[in-house]
Order: sequence, then structure tokens, then C-alpha cells
Amino acid sequence: MARRKVKNEAALLSISESLTNINIPHHLWVEQPENIPTCLATVPILRSELGDALKKCTLMK
Repeated sequence: MARRKVKNEAALLSISESLTNINIPHHLWVEQPENIPTCLATVPILRSELGDALKKCTLMK
């Protein structure tokens, strides 16, 4: 399982939108009651099918 990070909330929302546009099922976790998006998970899928959707993320080590 690869874990990646983004710089800010806008980048996370942008990735979620990109995944929606290419019809990749995913879930965006939103913390309550602050209503802040904090995490995004995709279904198990080949990297080749993700295309450039996650290119904006850096790999966490």
C-alpha cells in the first residue's frame, strides 16, 4: 500500500476531482465537526489505470 501526501486541502480536493473525472471509485474522508478533508482512499487498482491522477502527490517514506 503506497501512501502519498499533498501540500494542502486544495490539492487533495483537486485529486479527488481528477479521480471522479476518470471514473475511479474513491472516498474522501472529511473530519467533523471542522468539515476539513483529511484523507483520500481509492479502490485497489493498478497504477497504470490511475493515469496522472496521483502525479501531484509525493510518496511518503
